[in-house]
Order: sequence, then C-alpha cells, then structure tokens
Amino acid sequence: MKKIISIDPGSLKVGIGILHNDMLSNKIILNKSIQLPLKGKELYHRFNFLYDEVDKLCKEFEPEEMAIEETFVDKEFKYGIDAPLKLSMSRGVLYAVAGKYNMPCFEYNNKKIKQCICRNAGASKRMMIERISQMFKIEASEDEAMSIGVGITHILMQKSRNLAII
Repeated sequence: MKKIISIDPGSLKVGIGILHNDMLSNKIILNKSIQLPLKGKELYHRFNFLYDEVDKLCKEFEPEEMAIEETFVDKEFKYGIDAPLKLSMSRGVLYAVAGKYNMPCFEYNNKKIKQCICRNAGASKRMMIERISQMFKIEASEDEAMSIGVGITHILMQKSRNLAII
C-alpha cells in the first residue's frame, strides 16, 4: 500500500499523520504524527510556515498520496464566520504542496472519518482521541487524532475500491 500523508487543516494548528498499510501483517502503520502549531502573527506567515513544514515531511517520508479532511462549516459559526474560509485557504496550501510532488489528493468529510474510526458518524472529539490513542498506543491531540483518522479512512476506502474492482 502507498504511504499517505493525512492532514487535519487549520489556520492556527494542523494535525499531520504519515501512515501506510503493511501488506504482510495487514496492519496500518503510523510512521509519524504531530500537531503542528503554525508560527507567525499574520495569516500569510502561518500558511508559508505550513507549506514549508509539509514540504519537509514530504521530502523525508516520500508519501504517494495526500488525504485531507474536508472543510467543516459550523452552522452556528461558533468559530467565527470566516473560519471556513481560513480552513479552505489552509487546504489550498496543502494542495500546492501536493502539486509540487504530483501527489493525488483525496478528501473525506468529518462524518465519514468518525464512522470509519468509531463506527459512529456522530462520535465526539473525545471518542476519536480515545480510539486513535488506543489503536496506536499514543497520547494523541485532537488534531493528531483527526489527521490519523483521515489517513485510516483513506486506506480503508482505497482497499474497498480495490476489492470492488476484482
């Protein structure tokens, strides 16, 4: 299976996971996970920092595909009316890195990720953190848990697509 870089985008912090499916053991292997606080006062500084850090990870781990969480739009705008716009801009930065490496991007929505990880599309953030932490025996932050969840969802979806072809 291909190595995946999976990302929970943001404008202040970003979760990033590097995963692959070990064909011999049929286990999903977590190579690295981080919660990356974006450095810089201005948005353009933070997004430049994001580009540079994801670029470094791509050079180090050589992922073949990128999986990103779709932009979540909170109907009550508790994160601010411009939050979905900033998330979309963050995702644009990630697409730029993917383009540099000719890496296909795949997107998964929050409900699909929670369904794959917790078997409950309405799972809480706490449930996601606990499940991911338990699976990989780590203390995952919220952003790490979601990014790892995005990667697992991608691997499972790719497996089901391949099974459908046979």
